[in-house]
Amino acid sequence: MEKYTGDILNIMLCSTCNTNCKHCYISYKNNFDEKTLDEIISNFKGKKISLNGTEPLMFPQYLKYFKQVGQDFVYTNSKMILSDPQIFEKLKQNGITKFH
Repeated sequence: MEKYTGDILNIMLCSTCNTNCKHCYISYKNNFDEKTLDEIISNFKGKKISLNGTEPLMFPQYLKYFKQVGQDFVYTNSKMILSDPQIFEKLKQNGITKFH
């Protein structure tokens, strides 16, 4: 395996979404498991890690990783927030204060 020399690592956490738009450009089908995420984040300490996904809020187990990498925002279509307003507390506990 080649050594990664970049400064930023973008991790697409998941491909599962709650909208399934016909115009979606995401062509991969996979969701990271926690063991793999733990290994990746550990191996890339010192790099800026950016987390994204089709709809990461569908997977509460991913929220702790936002705090772990110091990311205070999440990209979301907001459907999960509308269906579960209590998610705000979970987001806040994990350092997420902004939504895009």
